[in-house]
Amino acid sequence: MPDISVVVPVRNEAGNIAPLVSEIAAALAGRDFEIVYVDDGSGDATGEELAQLSAARPYLRHVRHA
Repeated sequence: MPDISVVVPVRNEAGNIAPLVSEIAAALAGRDFEIVYVDDGSGDATGEELAQLSAARPYLRHVRHA
């Protein structure tokens, strides 16, 4: 388990996901952390963007609500 978990709820935020992931990762560099995005039923490309970003970032997880 990581020392720090950052949970970010999102809905239709496709354009804002990557910049926030970068900012959080930079702020927590050198620490054991995870970022968990909770997609609250987005109708845009939020899910696809999260899937793409998490493939290259082992600290990034996402879950989706219907």
